[in-house]
Amino acid sequence: MQAWRVPGAAIAIVKGDDIVFLKGIGHADTASRRPVDPDTLFAAGSTTKAFTSFGVGLLADQGKLTFDTPVVEYLPRFQMADHKATELVTLRDMLSHRTGLPRHDALWYNKNDFALSDLPPLFANLESSAPIRAEWQYNNLMYMTAGYVAQVKSGAASWETFTRDRILTPLGMTRTNFSVERMDNDRNAALAYKLDEARNIVNIPRRNIDAVGPAGSINTSARDMAQWLLVHMNGGKYRGRQIINPATLSDLHSPLIPVGGRPEFKEFSNAFYGMAWMIDNYRGHRRIQHGGNIDGFTARVTFFPDAGIGTVIFMNMQGTPLPAHLSLDIADRQLGLEPVNWARKMLARRNVTEAATDTAKARKDELKVAGTRPAHAIASYAGRYVHPSYGPVTVTGSNGTLAATYNGMAVDLGHWHYEVFNADPRLEQDKGFENLKFQFDTDLKGRVAAVKVELESAVEPIVFRREAEARLSDPAYLRRFVGQYQYLDRTVTVELVGDHLVLDIPGQGRQNLDADIDGSFTLENASSVSVVFNESGNRVSGFALRQPGGIFEVKRLPETTSPPVIEQ
Repeated sequence: MQAWRVPGAAIAIVKGDDIVFLKGIGHADTASRRPVDPDTLFAAGSTTKAFTSFGVGLLADQGKLTFDTPVVEYLPRFQMADHKATELVTLRDMLSHRTGLPRHDALWYNKNDFALSDLPPLFANLESSAPIRAEWQYNNLMYMTAGYVAQVKSGAASWETFTRDRILTPLGMTRTNFSVERMDNDRNAALAYKLDEARNIVNIPRRNIDAVGPAGSINTSARDMAQWLLVHMNGGKYRGRQIINPATLSDLHSPLIPVGGRPEFKEFSNAFYGMAWMIDNYRGHRRIQHGGNIDGFTARVTFFPDAGIGTVIFMNMQGTPLPAHLSLDIADRQLGLEPVNWARKMLARRNVTEAATDTAKARKDELKVAGTRPAHAIASYAGRYVHPSYGPVTVTGSNGTLAATYNGMAVDLGHWHYEVFNADPRLEQDKGFENLKFQFDTDLKGRVAAVKVELESAVEPIVFRREAEARLSDPAYLRRFVGQYQYLDRTVTVELVGDHLVLDIPGQGRQNLDADIDGSFTLENASSVSVVFNESGNRVSGFALRQPGGIFEVKRLPETTSPPVIEQ
């Protein structure tokens, strides 16, 4: 642990139906030197997913759903970008990561203002990177959706309530919870740590992921998770009580899709994914396991069903591979094999990797195209940009510098080259967004109209389109433009209908005026034609009718009647 720079760990080892080792090692809090014990809470990360698939299995046992029914039959609002996939995606597909959709994790990361019920229609605007069932592609959003199906079909108030009542309570997992707030208020909870740029151990705030519950929100202890392991290692039975049908549990543990790639070491077979479990062979022994990583924590749950041994390992260090290595070292001892000493063996590799990483970072600026500059003044990039599923990115510009905020995470944007800016996170815990590139796009009218961000590397960059100012759809503001105007030899009328303006030109009909990103209005059926009102204070003297061939000045006529306002 010292060599791998890990502050604290909690370990449980199970053999058959007995817990043979249960211990805390190191510190839950490095400042106070508060020790870890078997009841210290750690974030379980993605080892939560097995609770979601287990819950679906319980409902399948009751006949309330099946793994192979199209999800759209349970959630009518569920919609993929590929309509065929919408008709085909099942819970088995979601739980084995084979829907064709890549991670799209930035959509939920640090976002806590949505409910699971908001998810089903969001997939319609997310690009897939493979046909359904063609490839294994890890996806947290699909697990969140599967958890929502369990909530709906069980009739529970929430996925958390369902999981607590049907799984945690029967297993006596009294320390386990789903809330970062509860963990923050628990006196025996591990603090979160990561390595900074200099590879020093630093404390970071626990990331609030309560909203993404079924994918990874569980906080638990080694003692509680040992009970969870007992169920999986004993055919779904716990302390003499059958919790889940053995055939259903076997289904969860069965390989469904290859995860791709080939094993690096001769001790391992090719790996497959079941439903929330990774399945392979280690030194001739069938292994079922899953890892968990979230800000400041790493977890690993592993068992060898044929040998009847298993381990739970929690560590309060972000992204450390030590739980995976240590689980193998424990397995070697428990299986009576000649030790490979994985933790020691991989330490030498880590040192080589760190040195190479430092050299690579030092050459980062070579990726820039030298001698370029932005096409617009810095203030021109400021605005609110929106994607229909990812939501808004807010860009601000002041004193010649740009910044952006997404899901509450702020980054400074330094000019990289041309219209590309490079992200530098303001907070240590948001370093995952470091060096993210923001590419701004200029439209045909010469305005900054969109920003592309590579938030999901498996598909094209996510496009956030610039949004018009909110006041341009506010009737209280729009009333000032209502009236009659002189255009050539005709009198034209601007009306207010509900929350938008309508331009009525005799002989050309009525057209809605759509609010545009520069404060102007575009004709609904002629996007190349725009209306720019001439304002001086609260007085509107006319407007410029901008067409591809030129600009016509249109003067406002003196008011002789009440302005036409039409309530919608």
